[in-house]
Amino acid sequence: MEGSSSQSVYSIGSADYKCDCGLALVVRTSFTYQNMGMRFRCCPKKTGQCPYFHFLLGEERIKERAKELLLI
Repeated sequence: MEGSSSQSVYSIGSADYKCDCGLALVVRTSFTYQNMGMRFRCCPKKTGQCPYFHFLLGEERIKERAKELLLI
């Protein structure tokens, strides 16, 4: 996974979890080709300000379906 994937995301909600900064994590969706449709939790700060990043489990099916829809 490349670090740039979090630069191309769309915020879809938040979680009750907190990062090392003490802020509530946000859930976002990647729009890079490699990780298209994958959702992940991250700090709401700008990329590079907090290292917290975690893909949500079970998202592989969403990733494959997102790629299929974009190729249609």
